[in-house]
Amino acid sequence: GGAALTLNTLPLDCYAPGLKYLCAKNSWNTNATQLQVQMGEPTGAGHHHLDDGNFQIIRNGRWLTKETTFYSEHMLLYNGVVGGSGRETIYHNGLLFGGIGLAASSHDGPSVVQRLESNNNYTYVAVDLSQPYRAHASPRDDNPYAKSAVREVIFIKPLETTLIFDRLESQSDILSGGATHPALLPANVTKTFLMHSETLPTIIGSNIVTEINGNQELDLTTLEPSNPTYRIVDEGNFTGANSNPNHYKYRLEAETSGNAQSYFINVLQAKDVGAANLKTQIGQDATSFTITLTHPTLATAMIL
Repeated sequence: GGAALTLNTLPLDCYAPGLKYLCAKNSWNTNATQLQVQMGEPTGAGHHHLDDGNFQIIRNGRWLTKETTFYSEHMLLYNGVVGGSGRETIYHNGLLFGGIGLAASSHDGPSVVQRLESNNNYTYVAVDLSQPYRAHASPRDDNPYAKSAVREVIFIKPLETTLIFDRLESQSDILSGGATHPALLPANVTKTFLMHSETLPTIIGSNIVTEINGNQELDLTTLEPSNPTYRIVDEGNFTGANSNPNHYKYRLEAETSGNAQSYFINVLQAKDVGAANLKTQIGQDATSFTITLTHPTLATAMIL
């Protein structure tokens, strides 16, 4: 009983350590920006998805990026292949090595949340996703190209901006009895950053993608690599049975290759359509990146 309280008496952030799910928002206003990061999978439950590392952003009641959710309809997989189910990593905002996501079953182990911090200015989490990509106990389900995958996410509340830093190391560890995968030099393994949207995104120049949903906008800037390969995929752009157009999303695939150790640094600014853009700068020395994000009226943030 008692009088109802206003929502703004509640914390802005919530973390569920069992599922390893994090929710963070910049305010309790109706136009707030909210981030969700899914870093684990449920145990003891069926039909869970291969979505460790997935993130989603909503602002002012509009999805700016949202995983594709469906059960058994067909959609476009990697490289135009039709098929798959809703549990595949490619239908979530995750990461691929060699066009393959998390191991389909019998993971070597769970993801590991390494760091977690929350305050009024930012929410930060780092998660090691390496073990869920490998399945030595079930070679047919294994991803032989993934050696290490660590995702760091920092939500900068005054800027309503999310920075995602992925540290990815590839290999070519083809297990005996596994599925047929070509042996590749680790430097030749393509790594893919995935992001989905309800409306068709637009590629601007060499490193910016913008997506508008109603009166809301999400601008993605890729700071590393400096010249990524972008592809926009309409997941429902095929003919055939077993389809449901209500479920389809547009998928951004940002890719890099050429080194065994690779990095993705993506900055995602949520805002009203037509509102001021962030100015982004990146510096690099032998051991670190320095990213500076400047908004003309709100704030400046520096991340090392």
